[in-house]
Amino acid sequence: LLGVADDAASVRGRRTGEMHLALARPTDDPAFGAEAFTPADLALLTGEVRRNAAGAFETLKDVLSRLSDDLVETASQALALRRKVSARLDRLQATSLTCDKIRIHGAYHLGQVLRSGTDFMIIDFEGDPARSLEARRARHSPLRDVAGMLRSFGYAAQVALMAHVARRPGDLDRLLPWAQVWEQSVCGMFLGSWLRTVEGSTLVPADRDSLVALLEAFLLDKVLLELRYELENRPAWVRAPLAGLLALNLEGAQPG
Repeated sequence: LLGVADDAASVRGRRTGEMHLALARPTDDPAFGAEAFTPADLALLTGEVRRNAAGAFETLKDVLSRLSDDLVETASQALALRRKVSARLDRLQATSLTCDKIRIHGAYHLGQVLRSGTDFMIIDFEGDPARSLEARRARHSPLRDVAGMLRSFGYAAQVALMAHVARRPGDLDRLLPWAQVWEQSVCGMFLGSWLRTVEGSTLVPADRDSLVALLEAFLLDKVLLELRYELENRPAWVRAPLAGLLALNLEGAQPG
């Protein structure tokens, strides 16, 4: 049952890597091409994540008593991660990263790819409309796009699960492990395919620990933004970012 989804995720990963390699090509156009990812870029990233974490956790704390009973325990577990998020960002900021930043898609998720037979076309390159034009044109690590797609897979799994259990609440415990297996499988296929496509380039840090730490920072930033958005706009959907935050394994070792 996972085969079709895994194959599609692998193709998406390859096409995403090809997009990033194209955006990294040397060019006379000063708006494109690669530049070094600097310590200042890392400081900006960790500062941004810290601000988003503060906003998300404060919002979660404020609305905790108004969440449905089935979410209170999960939300409490997420709140308990606040210090661990800060500690993980401290370690990242002390990391020496050697990689490049490029123009990226900037608003990358499953809705930005169109299926054509067994292949995919990537669309909508205007970036995140919530950001200024200057911010959308700025260079970033392509891992920001990768994190966006990985979180989109997470949403696909959770939203499908929520839609089903809305009709059959008793199925949640039985189906939750299957939703997690699907998400882990397609995320692994997408990420592995992307890494193989950009292998040998300077788009990612050469050492694995630095790569994992940088990707985790983008995943953390994305899930914290999702959490605050859902709490403020769609409380019924808050299960998706809560599951994503807990899945980052901030309680233990860094994910593999």
